Amino acid sequence: MPHALRVSPKPRRSIAPAAEPLERRTLLSGSPPGKETIAIQVPSAYISQHASQLDVTLVRTTAAGHARATRPITINFNAGSGLLPGGAQPGPSVAGQYFTPVNESVTFPAGVTTLAVAVPINSGAANAGLVPIELDVTSSAHQVKGSSTTVYLANSAAAVPPSIIGVQRVAGGIAVKFSKPMAPASVENIHNYAVKFSPTQKYSLENLNGVGLIETLTQMKQPIPLRRATYDPATDTVLLVAQEELGSAGSYQIMSPVSLLMKRGGPRKAQPLTDIEGNGLDQGGNVVGEFSITISKGKPYSAAQPVLSDGT
Repeated sequence: MPHALRVSPKPRRSIAPAAEPLERRTLLSGSPPGKETIAIQVPSAYISQHASQLDVTLVRTTAAGHARATRPITINFNAGSGLLPGGAQPGPSVAGQYFTPVNESVTFPAGVTTLAVAVPINSGAANAGLVPIELDVTSSAHQVKGSSTTVYLANSAAAVPPSIIGVQRVAGGIAVKFSKPMAPASVENIHNYAVKFSPTQKYSLENLNGVGLIETLTQMKQPIPLRRATYDPATDTVLLVAQEELGSAGSYQIMSPVSLLMKRGGPRKAQPLTDIEGNGLDQGGNVVGEFSITISKGKPYSAAQPVLSDGT
């Protein structure tokens, strides 16, 4: 008897969208809870030394796409000595002299997403500058992610370091606005700035092959020499004027020069931009005075004005 020829059916291609991973579908259905984060909220990055306490709000959130956790969780909240802007160490005996260190367990009851904790402040302490307080949230639970931030005790608004709160293209150059009155000799020194221009990413057809492509790629970041920097104390704004007219089809990066990080001195070595009290610029850099801001047409830079809070 002849053997029957067996033909395996050809698999059909599916045009349906791929199913979500089982783990994601399970979490969305509300079974096991997802990764949680405990965020730290404070009234301001700068707190008055004359305040009685710093009020801290802990906020419990769940990662997007995961089921909200309903179980109680316990975390550890710590307030201790931190680092000054730029990573400098504060003086000895900061914790205990200017504020009372805190190290306590805090429990979120089931369904509760915010809790308040407090850091006592020694309002009578003679604080001549800034005192850093590092706030940390940690947890031994694998599903809970902690966080940290640093706030600073200041005796007055004069001790709050300056920051850049606005950068935009204006007629004649680039305007950089500061949060407080600046030292003219510092902000009018063109060696304290570096400006680079990046052409637009919208290339024409001749840019996409051969010599045109090579020229385009080699011109992606062009240093812009500055002619002068003029400070207006009425608006706390410096106008950076380039040696040549600035273009509009691209972006500009305004930053501290690399020489700011060099140990070797010299007449053209960059110095931190400072306010009239002598405080160095704090823009969140690794060293005092380090900053980098990018703007483009229709997209200026804007940041909130730092305030000295009473701690509540």
